[in-house]
Amino acid sequence: MRRILIVADDGERAALFEKAVRDVTAPGADVALVQRVTRVAAVLDAVDRFDPVAILVDLGAAANLDDLLSIVPKLRRPIAAFVDDADAAAVRKAMDAGIAELVVDGPTPKRVHAALEMAIGRHEAFSRLEAELEKARGALRDRALIERAKALLMERKRLSESEAYALLRRTAMSTNRRIGDLARSIVEASALIWDDTAGGPERE
Repeated sequence: MRRILIVADDGERAALFEKAVRDVTAPGADVALVQRVTRVAAVLDAVDRFDPVAILVDLGAAANLDDLLSIVPKLRRPIAAFVDDADAAAVRKAMDAGIAELVVDGPTPKRVHAALEMAIGRHEAFSRLEAELEKARGALRDRALIERAKALLMERKRLSESEAYALLRRTAMSTNRRIGDLARSIVEASALIWDDTAGGPERE
């Protein structure tokens, strides 16, 4: 079931949005209608209750864009917005804020469908990039922790670099832990037990 949240103030345009969504959505899909985009609390509450996969917004005048931009970071959903007119600066501002698709013209069934699919596709692609970036950042953090843990083992246990790494791997496997998590525990424990700058246990 694909749930689409429609945010529209004008009744006729809201009906157009809903019909367009129902015409291209599988039977039984839910469509909710929130009547005013300027009612920030109503939109956020509807997202919490309805948990839509995407949000369609009929802004009307471009002057209403700021009302939507103020809540975009909290929505974390693909958003397709329609404005009757907007200049290049407004379009860039919308994209920078996280609106996946901004259509500068009145809504028609074909435009609504195209904008919805484009917004979902762009949001999914961006989410994949974010996940890949976070994975890369995590790998870098793990690498730094592993290097630090190896250095501690080499110093405390008089091991070579390869021996220290082998010990980390064996311990991680035997305890069913990620080597990065094990390295973090070693580094954190070392900070509590030893004064590294003094080369030995802390003395009071």
